[in-house]
Amino acid sequence: MTLTTEVKKEFGNWSTFTHTDLQVFFKGKEANLKYLNLMVSNFLKKGDLKRITKGVYTFRDDIE
Repeated sequence: MTLTTEVKKEFGNWSTFTHTDLQVFFKGKEANLKYLNLMVSNFLKKGDLKRITKGVYTFRDDIE
């Protein structure tokens, strides 16, 4: 399972989560902070992830 799939699975049902939540999730994984930032950026560009405020995100569509 890829890290992007794991992130979607872990945080997909959360109403909101922070960048710090992602950092804690990535701790112990074979990825660094640069990869985390790149992944968040790619999710945002594809429209999978929505930015609520600085450092707070959601995968859900029902939050605006």
